[in-house]
Amino acid sequence: MERYSTAADLRCQEIVRPGSLDAAVSIRRAWRLNAMFEDHAEHTFMQFVEDNPQMENETPQGTAIQDGRGPDQGRYASWADVFRRIGLDERDHMNESLRRCGMADRVVPYADEPA
Repeated sequence: MERYSTAADLRCQEIVRPGSLDAAVSIRRAWRLNAMFEDHAEHTFMQFVEDNPQMENETPQGTAIQDGRGPDQGRYASWADVFRRIGLDERDHMNESLRRCGMADRVVPYADEPA
């Protein structure tokens, strides 16, 4: 019998196992489920930024952001920018999942790209 160390581990298993079953039955359904999770993640990060306006004035200090190890080194003026980028990364993941499940018509474009 499996043992879970935290409530989060247990919750993760509740999410992962049905997704694995979906993938075994229909990979398209699995990609659709993934797109739903990514959509939720994008909105959660954007809401986090909106709920914490003080982050607009906080300079990121993480070494992965400031020392060139990350692909976006030197690009962020504030922690709000960092979390917005993470949210947009989730959108990219969602869009890729939508393409893979045959729902490219639901891809969410950026404001400066054609629909």
